[in-house]
Amino acid sequence: MVGPRGVNLGVITAGALVAWTGSNYPDLIIGTIAGGIVLNGARRILALKG
Repeated sequence: MVGPRGVNLGVITAGALVAWTGSNYPDLIIGTIAGGIVLNGARRILALKG
């Protein structure tokens, strides 16, 4: 599973790609992946509770 360091590296990479290409798509893609990771973690926490 990807931890906080992996998400941070993805955000930095997306920022570099946005600066390099001038496109917002890398940020959108990495942001969607990071959001999915966060939602999956929340789902797992709620499953432990129930």
